[in-house]
Amino acid sequence: MGKAGDNSSISIILLAAGKSVRTKTPKMLLPLQGKTLIEKVIENLQSSRIQNTVVVLGAWKDEIMEKIGNLPVRITFNEEWQKGMLASVIKGIRSLPADTSAAIIYPADYPFITGKLLDEITEAYFKSGKGIVVPVCKGRRGHPVLIDRKYFGEIERLDYERGLRLLLEKFSSDIFEHPTDDENIFFDIDTTEDYIKATKK
Repeated sequence: MGKAGDNSSISIILLAAGKSVRTKTPKMLLPLQGKTLIEKVIENLQSSRIQNTVVVLGAWKDEIMEKIGNLPVRITFNEEWQKGMLASVIKGIRSLPADTSAAIIYPADYPFITGKLLDEITEAYFKSGKGIVVPVCKGRRGHPVLIDRKYFGEIERLDYERGLRLLLEKFSSDIFEHPTDDENIFFDIDTTEDYIKATKK
C-alpha cells in the first residue's frame, strides 16, 4: 500500500474498449450534457483528487481518440478487446504508472459517477486497510471498484468469462464495502433506453 492518504499513488483505469453492440452506435461518442459520453466521464473523474488515469480503447479507437487525444489522460489500446472487459482491465494494469498502489476500475459507460465518490472510495481504501473497496447502496454492490496492486498478478490469471467477480469471491475477506446513497453506482448506458434515461438526468 502507498503512503496513507497519498492520492498520487492511486490510478483510474477507464474501460472504453467495447463495441457497443446493443446501442448500435459507438456509445462513447453519444452526446450527453453538451459533450460526448466519454468526455463527460473524464470530466467527472477529473473532479476527483486522483491525478492518474489510463483510458483503455479498443473498438472505435480512432473515433474516440479524436475526442480525447488532447485530454490529460494516458491512452492505451487493447488489441484483444473482443475478449471482454477483463482483457481491458489487464491491459490497463500493464499501462499504469510504476508507483501505483491501487487502481479504480471504472467502466466508461457509467456516466454519473462523481469525483466525490471516487475520493470517498480512495479514502476508504487508506482508512480500512482492506485490499478491495466496493461501493454499496441499499445493500447492493455497484461500480467502480478499487483494487490494491497486490492483486494485479492475480487478475492476470482470472477466467475471462467470470472476470473480476471471481477475484471478489476469492478474496471476500479483504473487501471493504463503502456505504453510499448514490444510486448512480448502478446506472450504466447499456441500451438505447438507458441512453434516453441518461439524457433526462
